[in-house]
Amino acid sequence: MVLPERLESVYLSRLQALETVLRERYPSLLFNTGGLPLGELTDYKGHNVFIECTFPDRRSDQSDSVALSITACHLGRSPRVMADVC
Repeated sequence: MVLPERLESVYLSRLQALETVLRERYPSLLFNTGGLPLGELTDYKGHNVFIECTFPDRRSDQSDSVALSITACHLGRSPRVMADVC
């Protein structure tokens, strides 16, 4: 199994399960989970899976979202896996 498929099959399914739990626990918040290819038109191809939470009642001067992403990058060279919360 190559890295993008592994991200989708292992981690995306776990993030989707987490989304289900979070939606039940925090019904006033908005959650989004997904996966997508990155850099398809470049030499730096990658793949990303993520879960994002949006806080709909925030003022315009406040941050309104937080996301956890897991990214596989440099797939055509020496692949790397990175995780980020922003």
